[in-house]
This record gives sequence, structure tokens and C-alpha cells, in this order.
Amino acid sequence: MIDTDKYEGHNDGPWRTAEGQPYDDEGSHLDIVDANGVLVTETSYFTDNDHPNAQLIADAPLLLEEVKRLREGIKEVIDVLYEWDNGKYVGMIIGLSDLIE
Repeated sequence: MIDTDKYEGHNDGPWRTAEGQPYDDEGSHLDIVDANGVLVTETSYFTDNDHPNAQLIADAPLLLEEVKRLREGIKEVIDVLYEWDNGKYVGMIIGLSDLIE
């Protein structure tokens, strides 16, 4: 399981790619900037805005929010199953609980 608490305080999303400044002997690289245009990180290996790794970095805040949303949804299902249980759903409840803990 991923400890999402360690990401508290990250730059606000959404993040996006932006053209960076060229290094001494290289062409331009990509920067990743936050919603306010503040630099999150610069990359020296990506020069294409559509590079999958650059897009994955830029989507990090969205992915984090999706993980949190899905965990909350699973917790809601677990709560409902506990209420309806009567011994029938114990295995399912334990399996779902293991997914989020």
C-alpha cells in the first residue's frame, strides 16, 4: 500500500509540462510546473511534451486524488457490508479491508 500522507504539502495540481531552458550543450528540456506556473521539477531527458514519462509526472496530483477517492469508496462499501453482514460477507470485507490498509 502507498502511504499517501507522505505527499501532504505537495505543489497544487494540476501540473503540466512546459518548455524549459536549454542546458549548456543540450537542447531545451521539459519543466513540470504547478497550477500557478511554479516549477515543480525540471527534466533533462524529455524534450517532447507528449512523452509518457513526462505526462505521468505531470499527472501525479490527479493520480493521488484518484487513489484517495477510490479508497474512500471502498471504505463506504466496507461500512455497508458490515451493516448487512450476518456472517455472509466476512471474507469479502476482509479482502476489501486489506486493499486499503
